[in-house]
Amino acid sequence: MDKYNCLMYHEIADHGDKYALDRQSFLEHINYMERNGMNAISIKDTSTLNYSKNNIVLTFDDGFVSDVWAGEELAKLGFTATFFLVEDFIKNTSNNYMNKNQVKLVASMGHEIGVHGKNHDAWTSKPKKQLLSELNNTKLWLEDLTGTKVDTCSAPGGKLNKEIVSALQTDGNFKHVRNSIPWFTNIASFEVNSTAILQEDSLPIFIKKLEGEYFYYKYLYSKQLLKDQVKKMIGRY
Repeated sequence: MDKYNCLMYHEIADHGDKYALDRQSFLEHINYMERNGMNAISIKDTSTLNYSKNNIVLTFDDGFVSDVWAGEELAKLGFTATFFLVEDFIKNTSNNYMNKNQVKLVASMGHEIGVHGKNHDAWTSKPKKQLLSELNNTKLWLEDLTGTKVDTCSAPGGKLNKEIVSALQTDGNFKHVRNSIPWFTNIASFEVNSTAILQEDSLPIFIKKLEGEYFYYKYLYSKQLLKDQVKKMIGRY
């Protein structure tokens, strides 16, 4: 089957947030990939590389400063990834998020830059016309900043629905939108599923996510589906 796995990272840091991964664990992940003949690629690479189960898409959300280090470590191994950035985070020059020069540095390493939003608000909370305008303007702003093509986006918090996906596809300015659904993705799909890498993941759990262990993915998918249904029932989705 022409399907691939997409793994979602956030911050590379040693603190209590469940989405933060320490440096040693991250190095264990990418070194395991290299030892086992795997290749980390960006979402844009899925349309140009021949399908292989050894090609694993890696993404990073939010644009933390620590992701610059991750990008450097990936580049040392000849790996690439997609970095989803928030325009307001970059402009506000918080110490925790990349500034303009750091964004340009990551792009210069050969990594893909993607849109995570003008701000980090839920996409489902906005009228579609406003959302599309914000995403397209941020896309143009990032393209001007980095000098690279930006045509991939991802929804903060995974808050995405069929109406937004359809609107993005019809609008035609993005080739892919990434969600937070832990499942495999067809090589030609517009919507990209992704599996979060968590601080609590042991190396064996990471390997299951990396290699796409089918029954473990069925468990993750069912768990995520139930979680989303509960959120919708209480109005938090």
